Amino acid sequence: MNFKSNQFLAIDDNRNTGRAMKYFPRIAMMLVILAGTLGTPLAAIADEADIDAAAKAFKNGDYADAEVMFQKIVDADPKNAFAWHFLGQSLAKNGRYEAAINAYSKSLEIQPTGGLADRSHKFLAETQAKLDAQRQAAAKAEKDRRDRIIALTAAANSGDISAMQNLAARYASGNEVPLDPAQAAAWHDKAAAQEIKNAAADLQSAESGNIDAMRKIADRYDDGQGVEKDLAKAQEWRNRATAAEKKKAADAREAALRKQREDFKFMPMVSSSSRDWDGSSSIFLPIVSPIASLSDLLSLPSKTTDYAKIANDAAYGPSKFAKPGSMIAKAADFQHQLKSGESGAGIALE
Repeated sequence: MNFKSNQFLAIDDNRNTGRAMKYFPRIAMMLVILAGTLGTPLAAIADEADIDAAAKAFKNGDYADAEVMFQKIVDADPKNAFAWHFLGQSLAKNGRYEAAINAYSKSLEIQPTGGLADRSHKFLAETQAKLDAQRQAAAKAEKDRRDRIIALTAAANSGDISAMQNLAARYASGNEVPLDPAQAAAWHDKAAAQEIKNAAADLQSAESGNIDAMRKIADRYDDGQGVEKDLAKAQEWRNRATAAEKKKAADAREAALRKQREDFKFMPMVSSSSRDWDGSSSIFLPIVSPIASLSDLLSLPSKTTDYAKIANDAAYGPSKFAKPGSMIAKAADFQHQLKSGESGAGIALE
């Protein structure tokens, strides 16, 4: 009688031949017992050629072919515990954990004790753990998918054109949502309507002088987004944006200059009853702006520098200005001109 135990020895663990060898006596004995119990040769239970082919496929790592072959064997011989065991291993290698668990269970029903049963219990526990992890990963993936669709839908309903277009594409292709051409068309139309609405808002803002809106509406005319494509209008709005930016910069410079002039204005004159070091009579001394303001003025060109020189002399050398024609007199004259609205640019410095 040919028990063909060598093919089971070879396939039980093709990664470690030595490990498989220790099971040879046990496997051979089980095959003898199985054959004796049934009263038929093993070759009659399962075709030898099929067993050889299945064993070879499993040993070579062709688990898909091995699965098909072992399935054929158990279909022909439902009481073959070994074939059920190796069918379970083939299924597990292919990631079909639930089917593998069923195959191991069938093997254990047929042969609940012994070496084969021990291995079936071991692989059954390992496969169950993998199935649990697979199910957890699938549940997480499904939750993430639902969360993505919910977030996209909320954004689309709030007017986000990108989200509307995303949903339209998903429903058109069935990506993470059921294939639904009607839904795809509906979201496409909503996105187009929102684009027109946004373009109208940009145009109104641009007309009111918003420079960013001017550039946005120029881009819209370039691409035809929410408006009819018009390259001439696009350039017109870019020119308007450039002019507006220049005017804004000029206005800012003028405002800064006015502020510096205001900061430089002298406080009311304060009388001093003391006499100067040279014995001259008392004079009125001006209270000048803080040094921080003067340092700002020093950075300005031309006439502002003249103001800063006067302020510096007034702040750090007031005693010498008691004499007629001194810089303090010029400072007082400059203050008078500021109050009267005249420009101080023409004050001559000695």
